[in-house]
Amino acid sequence: MAVVATDELVDRIIAAQRSFAAYAEFVHGWRPRPHQVEWFRALQALVDGKLTLPDGRASHKLAITAFPGSGKTDTIIEFIGYFIGRMVTAGKRPQIGLISYADSTATGRSDAVRDLVESRQEYRMVFNVRPDKGKKWAAEEWSVWHAERGVKDPTVRAAGLQGSILSYRFPSLIIIDDPHRIEAAGTEVLLAGAAEKAMVWRNYNMAVKTRGVAGVTPIVLISTRLAADDLFGRLMEVEDDWFVIHTPARGEDGESAWPPDAAPNGTPCGISTVELGLLEERDPISFTTQYMALPPQAGAAIFSVWTPWAWPQAEEVVGVFQAWDTATTKSTYSDYSAMVEGALLRDGRVFIARVVAKQMATIALMETIKAEFARAQEFWGKRPLILVEARGSGIPVVDMLRASTELPIMARDIPLGRTDLITRATAVSEKFISGRVVGPWEEWAPWLDGYRTEMRAFPRGRHDDMVAATVLLLEHIYSGYGGPLPTYTVSYGRYW
Repeated sequence: MAVVATDELVDRIIAAQRSFAAYAEFVHGWRPRPHQVEWFRALQALVDGKLTLPDGRASHKLAITAFPGSGKTDTIIEFIGYFIGRMVTAGKRPQIGLISYADSTATGRSDAVRDLVESRQEYRMVFNVRPDKGKKWAAEEWSVWHAERGVKDPTVRAAGLQGSILSYRFPSLIIIDDPHRIEAAGTEVLLAGAAEKAMVWRNYNMAVKTRGVAGVTPIVLISTRLAADDLFGRLMEVEDDWFVIHTPARGEDGESAWPPDAAPNGTPCGISTVELGLLEERDPISFTTQYMALPPQAGAAIFSVWTPWAWPQAEEVVGVFQAWDTATTKSTYSDYSAMVEGALLRDGRVFIARVVAKQMATIALMETIKAEFARAQEFWGKRPLILVEARGSGIPVVDMLRASTELPIMARDIPLGRTDLITRATAVSEKFISGRVVGPWEEWAPWLDGYRTEMRAFPRGRHDDMVAATVLLLEHIYSGYGGPLPTYTVSYGRYW
């Protein structure tokens, strides 16, 4: 039995050396919660040099936005320890910058990693990493032993974005854990803290970004969103090579992403769906920003512009699509099933031609889908493609239609890293603003009043079914259907 136990231990140690998830379980006895699984996968890909963007480009930049109390900092502390161990084992000298909004915050997290390296028996069983106390051994700066002697730069240097970090270089790894103070945002997250946000942006560009090796040094930004123009928001405006993971506190099923549980030491963790509801009721803007990881744009709804246009001629139409957001129950309080029909035009615009939204049981929904398909085919002289989201109630609807009809149906997966509707809606809202999404005048569309009411109220309206169908439609078309779309500049638009 002793031999078996030893063999098992060796296997676990080997697994911990190779896998960040196995390492966290061996050293600290905890596994990533469901909302953290994607973080662990991306961090593993980063340390392995295999982080890849959805378009196939390699990336060395990882950005994670997550709600308060989601375990961001614990994950980062674990990852830094793992990263150091991997580098030392490979015969490399780690030089890591650990940055937060304040010196005290950064050094507190650095101290946790330092204690792990110095005192955690399980850690030293996995990695042969020793403190180098011949150099400075303080929370703000410390080193592990390495064969390359005489190097002044420490293994870890911790500092706030207001601290003095200009004299150090961090070629191995840069970690930015919560670059903004939450209290700096205040209740009016879009207006308060402007000076602090400007300072963070300036110091990132001058004192952090330049400390690594351009195009090589891995960078991890993990934060709670505080405003549209926080560090994450500004980076997304100017850089397109970040692998992004949004982690909202509540899933599309309305339930908490981390239901309360307990850590191995018995410490309560997580947040209940009821608690989330109370937070949202107390301060909807801060909740949407911090807990749903998506701040609203200053002074505007997500969908604020509608561009009326002449009805397209048949020869202008490249393809026709009917996107469905399905609900399969019929009750006073159930969601609607909604269909948004869009015609892709040769100049790259999408013409919203028809919207249907009503409560329907499954059989009625199936008949409506078939009827709308037949109507559109006759009207356009083209077979529309039916799009249904590949999850929830959409899956059985697709299965039943495929079994009983020959309709062209696509069960479409949601984009990687964009699981909540607010995030997805924001990603396509620019198409409305730029005039690439157009539609008929009011007199041609009796459905337009209800449609624009729901779109304009999102994300605080009672229903979001038409929004969800619109997002699904545009995600499909602008993901590359028919090759790259031509650019188009709007010549007329108005706020609706």
